[in-house]
Amino acid sequence: MADDIETVKREVMRYAELVYDIMDVNRVFLCGPAAQDSFDLMHDVEIAFFFDDFPQEKSFDINMKLIRISNEFDALIHPLAFPTSEIARRNPIVCNILETGKEIFYT
Repeated sequence: MADDIETVKREVMRYAELVYDIMDVNRVFLCGPAAQDSFDLMHDVEIAFFFDDFPQEKSFDINMKLIRISNEFDALIHPLAFPTSEIARRNPIVCNILETGKEIFYT
């Protein structure tokens, strides 16, 4: 486990960048306590990834790939994966992420 908040922040950004580089990600949001500035080292960091190409039969594989990548880091990262179409469907969980989360931009 990472031992200070600055290290966690750096690892989260490295994780998001790595996922952007190897997967076809549309949008990424920091969510939960980390997005609310109430984060401490006792919380895991929730990151929501939105994918345009997200066939339901592959959702397990996508989630497992995100988890395997997160295991490369010391920070406790909890990835969440959603099809981008859930935004238009007004999925309540997705709406909460969009309203309270912080989008992570990668260039």
